[in-house]
Amino acid sequence: MSALYFLKKYPQAKFICVEPEPSNFALLSQNLSLEITRGKVSTLCAAVMDKDGDVSFKSEATKYNSKVQEGGGQKNVKAVNMRSLLERFDLDNIDLLKIDVEGAEKYIFSGNTSWLDKIDNNIIELHSALDYEVCMNALSQHQFVVVPLNVCPGNENLFWAIKIEMTG
Repeated sequence: MSALYFLKKYPQAKFICVEPEPSNFALLSQNLSLEITRGKVSTLCAAVMDKDGDVSFKSEATKYNSKVQEGGGQKNVKAVNMRSLLERFDLDNIDLLKIDVEGAEKYIFSGNTSWLDKIDNNIIELHSALDYEVCMNALSQHQFVVVPLNVCPGNENLFWAIKIEMTG
């Protein structure tokens, strides 16, 4: 739904949507089929993680709660890191990156986060204290200012990270 919202708000933009849960990916592809055909949207059925490969994935009855998990999951899904994603879609810069990965934030923002230098704005939903700590550390190292987005009551885990330009 967020992709449809942003498509309406920014009709000249191009979008890349990454979704690991197969039925969610099918719905995403169906909802965006016209925009995919027009070349405005590219999709990838994968989990964004800290490294490429496969990860364990646990599907839930409420598909928006499905998540990557440590140890054995119900199935494996393809994983792609942000550097590979930027290369795959030939991106030198991303104006807005929306990250809602149900607890995998700590993986994406650990290790090599040089990809953050190519991002101007992040909207991030964080799911634990560890996710918060890892993300805030990485974002501050790459000159982001983070502000909470309390857009609806009970959702205090949504943040907007804005890149600040350092001038000499």
